[in-house]
Amino acid sequence: MNSLLKQAAYPFNIRRNVQDLITHTDDLVARRHDIARQIEAADRDGGMIPTHEARQWLDRVESARLSADTIRGRYEQRCRMFGGCSLNLWSNYRISKRAAERLAIVRSYEVVPSPITIDPPALAAVNIPIESVQIHSQESILEEALRCITEGPSAIIGICGPGGVGKTHLLKRINNNFVGDSTFRLVIFVTATRGCSVQTIQTQIMERINLNRDGDSVTRANRIVRFLKAKSFLLLVDDLWGGELEMGSVGIPYPLKNEGQLKQKVVITTRSPTICELMNVTTHVKVEVLEDDEARELFMEYNGHKGLYSDPHIGDLAKELVKELKGVASQLIHFGKEMRGRKDPKRWEDAIFVVKTSDTTHLQDEDQLSLKGTIVRNLKVATENMLARSNEVRQKIEIAERNGKTPTNGVISWLRRVDSITSSAEIICGQHQLNLDVSQSAAEKLHEVQECLDNQPSDIVVDVLQTPTEYIPIQSFELRSQNIVLQDALRYIADDSVEMIGIRGAAGVGKTHILKKINNSFHEHSDFQFVIFVTASRNIREQIARRLGINQDDRDAKLVTRISKFLEKRSFLLLVDDLREILDPKEAGIPFPLRNSSEIRQKVVFTTRSEHICGQMAVSKKIKVTCLEQDEAIYLFRQNVDMGILHSSPRIEELANTLAKELSGLPLALITTARAMSSRHHPTGWEDAIREMHDLFRHKDNPLNMEKGVYQPIKFSYDSLRNDTLKQCFLTCSMWPVDQNIRKDELVQCWMGLGLVDEPNIRSSYNEAYKLICDLEAACLLESGPNNDVKMQNVIRDTALWISHGKWVVHTGRNSLDANIARVIQRFIAVTYLDLSWNKLENIPEELCSLTNLEYLNLSYNFSISEVPKCLGFLIKLKFLYLQGTNIKTIPDGVISSLTELQVLDLLNMYFGEGITMSPVEYVPTILPELGAINNLKEVDIVIEGSFQYELLSQCCNLPLRLVALRKMEQSCALFRLSESIFQDNLLGTTLNYLEVSDSDMNVIEIFRGAEAPNYCFEALKKIELFNLKMLKHIKCFRLSPHDMFPSLSVLRVSFCDRLKNISCTMYLSKLQHLEVSYCNSITQAFGHNMNKSTVPTFPCLRYLSFAYLDGLEKICDSDVTFPQLETLKFTGCPNLMSLPFKKGTVPLNLRELQLEDVKLWKNLIWEEEGVLDLLEPYLKIKELPTEEELTKALQSMLPFYP
Repeated sequence: MNSLLKQAAYPFNIRRNVQDLITHTDDLVARRHDIARQIEAADRDGGMIPTHEARQWLDRVESARLSADTIRGRYEQRCRMFGGCSLNLWSNYRISKRAAERLAIVRSYEVVPSPITIDPPALAAVNIPIESVQIHSQESILEEALRCITEGPSAIIGICGPGGVGKTHLLKRINNNFVGDSTFRLVIFVTATRGCSVQTIQTQIMERINLNRDGDSVTRANRIVRFLKAKSFLLLVDDLWGGELEMGSVGIPYPLKNEGQLKQKVVITTRSPTICELMNVTTHVKVEVLEDDEARELFMEYNGHKGLYSDPHIGDLAKELVKELKGVASQLIHFGKEMRGRKDPKRWEDAIFVVKTSDTTHLQDEDQLSLKGTIVRNLKVATENMLARSNEVRQKIEIAERNGKTPTNGVISWLRRVDSITSSAEIICGQHQLNLDVSQSAAEKLHEVQECLDNQPSDIVVDVLQTPTEYIPIQSFELRSQNIVLQDALRYIADDSVEMIGIRGAAGVGKTHILKKINNSFHEHSDFQFVIFVTASRNIREQIARRLGINQDDRDAKLVTRISKFLEKRSFLLLVDDLREILDPKEAGIPFPLRNSSEIRQKVVFTTRSEHICGQMAVSKKIKVTCLEQDEAIYLFRQNVDMGILHSSPRIEELANTLAKELSGLPLALITTARAMSSRHHPTGWEDAIREMHDLFRHKDNPLNMEKGVYQPIKFSYDSLRNDTLKQCFLTCSMWPVDQNIRKDELVQCWMGLGLVDEPNIRSSYNEAYKLICDLEAACLLESGPNNDVKMQNVIRDTALWISHGKWVVHTGRNSLDANIARVIQRFIAVTYLDLSWNKLENIPEELCSLTNLEYLNLSYNFSISEVPKCLGFLIKLKFLYLQGTNIKTIPDGVISSLTELQVLDLLNMYFGEGITMSPVEYVPTILPELGAINNLKEVDIVIEGSFQYELLSQCCNLPLRLVALRKMEQSCALFRLSESIFQDNLLGTTLNYLEVSDSDMNVIEIFRGAEAPNYCFEALKKIELFNLKMLKHIKCFRLSPHDMFPSLSVLRVSFCDRLKNISCTMYLSKLQHLEVSYCNSITQAFGHNMNKSTVPTFPCLRYLSFAYLDGLEKICDSDVTFPQLETLKFTGCPNLMSLPFKKGTVPLNLRELQLEDVKLWKNLIWEEEGVLDLLEPYLKIKELPTEEELTKALQSMLPFYP
């Protein structure tokens, strides 16, 4: 009873609960700021780090703040909406309960963990693996160095000696000596090397002691000083070159302290005594080259030949080689290994020669790679000279080939020899590890190069060649959208896997301008020997020959051959503008197939208006050029209009912007019109032009010459359409209002109603219509819009109206019909197609029933229509009847069965949302049998209410249901089955395209397929919406995978399912592209574990993923769930989100947008791997929570909306 009273009190205690939560949270946040400042000060002053408990506490407090802010925002929003008094008890209950629950959590965070900071963990010394080399003379040096470090007063110790004598090895042994020793709290080993910066040394130190590496060198130095100043440490700096190490700049406390237990020492190794002086070294440890006996012993140890020096064949040679190595330990070890097993005296003699001819002084100052010495350096210089001379010969041959001449066999042979020698020389010069064979090869190759140089062809005369690229002057204006296309094209050109690129778009969108910019991009620097720009409307062969300087006197066949032979072994970029028919590359002299390798790059880029040509030309990449956005359109228009006229009047400036908008972003129309307007000096002329843009198709004499400048280029695309049906389909698109997105299904309905699309079944009709839409998009006569809509640009629409002048009567707009329209309608006795949708009709006028020739009638979205008149049965020729979005509750018996020619019936009424009473759908039991008796029926769209009507479906054989809404399933239906047992006897499995399940009380949705129908599936189903299922907890698949039942499902929306735990069942839907989840507050993790990691990929096609208003969401999924094709990921109203599932290797390659509402939420996300944040940040978009108006619209968008 108490629990019930507590629940009942929530709506009335909302103000107190929210205020208490805000007060306690604000206090907790203030305390968090204090703790954060203390942690920052501890880091600044002593390099201390926060404890795990402190970090966790800070994160929890921040999460509590975000949650409280969300609750506060929702509460304040309700107060604004209802003047401080909301009558919606359910919403008040939810907010108040949430506030009370969060208040309890906030109070649990009031105890701050202690301590809040600790020293970062670090080992005294970290063992460094080294090769076990026993050099007896160095043992005493090691002992001396250790004694100076542990016992002597010297703070800085210098180990000095020439290169290769073992200083680094000695310093590493010093480091390893302190592993497990407590003399120093820290032993830090860093490598300076030549050119090493202060920042590099700081980074090595900070990595060793686990310090934060953020900030500039001064900040980092201060952090290191604060950490080390009170600690005993030993800093080992190896291979210090070029100058002193400024310890203060690095962050080493200076002067070093050595008092009592505090020991601070620095040991350096260097080749220069001068550096020891600059570093104020007080104790010097000198490492010398080895004596002869020890040198021979070390060499023999690494050679592995115990009797080496007594060997009658190589003993003396071995002694001589050791002598030439001058006691340098590293060289003794290296050559000892290299000469192991060598028994041939010639090999030993060659090794001695290599060492003797090398600069021994340089040898000691450099690493072992310098042993290449003069031989390799001379080889490199000689090879470069040889290549330069061969390029001169190639240029001469190139000029000769243009005039049909052939190089001599001697020249060809010489060039081949140059290529062979160059390849071998590059391998030798590129070696990173010296060995005897390489040195010998270098000497031999040097002789070969010199010989080739001596025998080079004589009488070489180099003529000046044409530049690789001819600059093409173009109008200078920068458009953001066109620059994006340009950069895409240049990226594809640079990609060796891409050979041919097609740039397509409607006439006048700027394709030629972009192609010229591509050409000019290679003017200053080009990877191609030739960049060739040609226009498809002129003779392509002649243009190419002229560009290459090839004699054009020959006949076409010979000219093709000469062009082809000239280009086949050269890199070139061919740019073909305005390709209107398929081009055979071979007929133009282009060597085909194109070659792309490290040596030769051959590319073709063309512009066209037709995607068909792109397909026939087998392009590797297609780039679409679209019309300009409004801001760019206005900019381009203003760039081409007379600025004196433009600025002569504020009114003209305003009208110029309006006129630019009317031209819909088509650059050709914008430029043409802007130039034509340069003669209009008065606002009246501009107003007339705007009106003329609406009426151009009615006037023969067009002062703007739009027919020639704009409409004719667009009409070319129209004329190029493949058949009359497609042309008629294009013209019908002009019946939609200006700037309105056109739903594809509305286009399909229109085309079916006009008889332009007429296939045997509805699925084939839709498929054929979608192909026609794709054809129009490919021709750039339609553009893709949001939500899978299409759109016709204004100028293209005007062109369509201009083309159809005299054939169409178009009056569009979603306005109420005139009150007298009912009387006027009955005069249209011959009309066959009538669309009265969106017209606030209160009933179906009986006058419609006299239009007995009607074949298409659309009354959709007249929300007040509640019944169908009996006389509608008189329309016996009616084939298409659309009543979607009405409130029809009764249909008289016999009306539907009278429509014997009916092919499509749409009875999907609108879902108005929770709390709004709707009339029950009473006609379903009556009309289902009537529909079953119509032979020509192809599509039925219907609402099914309650379990009784749902079960009736099993009695309706061969009913082609396409769109189905299942609503108001009774409470007794705790387990709702979507299975073949209901649908196996009708066409639903092959016709169902859309399914809505809403406003019902089932706990579980089970997708089931019995053993009697093992292959049953919804093969045509593409979209599912689950809406307002308050009791739903689980979605389960029984005896099958979700993909098996829904092989074509591409869109899924789940909204207002408060008890749903997860949507893991969606992971393996192979065609799913769009997934939205909203207002499902029990979901903490959207997707479970990937149970089939090795066999079935997760979300193979998902491109769009959105989570909205999920209070409980903490993570999407674990990192084993991947999203290979994801482009957009959005979070709105998810305050408790803690992590994203990505690692470096699983960040979606196609990601374009990652949307969050709060920068702090982004910064507080937890990542499994470092660096993932940096990979995702370029795609991050911060979008604040919506306003009250935006939220209302968003809620409306959650309602089911039928395709």
